[in-house]
Amino acid sequence: MTPERRAELEHAYRQTRYHVYALSSPFVFRIDEPCPELSGDQPWAFITACNPSSVWLSHHENAQRMAELERQVASRWSYLPGEGVSPDGRWRETSLWIAQISPHDAQQLAEMFGQLALVVGGPEPPRLLWTRVAAGNVALEGSVTLGEAGER
Repeated sequence: MTPERRAELEHAYRQTRYHVYALSSPFVFRIDEPCPELSGDQPWAFITACNPSSVWLSHHENAQRMAELERQVASRWSYLPGEGVSPDGRWRETSLWIAQISPHDAQQLAEMFGQLALVVGGPEPPRLLWTRVAAGNVALEGSVTLGEAGER
């Protein structure tokens, strides 16, 4: 990825509003901004399986990818549905907010689905984490074996 493309994507990710659809009280957060609903000691991640490498896929393809992500996550972690939404609301991407997942495991999970970046947090405010896909170091067709929960 060129430095210009990375800067463009980083700007878009930082402008995005990340919606978490908690049953009792949905909330929204942004990268590098404290969020009372996310304050705590446990790590978490916000990940999508849609549009790998920021290449647009059909609604059907994205739905299939999200179903697979949900299957992968459900076997190991608690999660809530979410959505990344651009400031103007014209771009929306279905996602999952995953509780108690280490940044290491979250990054590997995002890489399994060809994602360039994800959002992680815990005791610290939400932050952008680039994957090895963004650096061109992961083959998109390969699978990744996840470590044990809580690793790293």
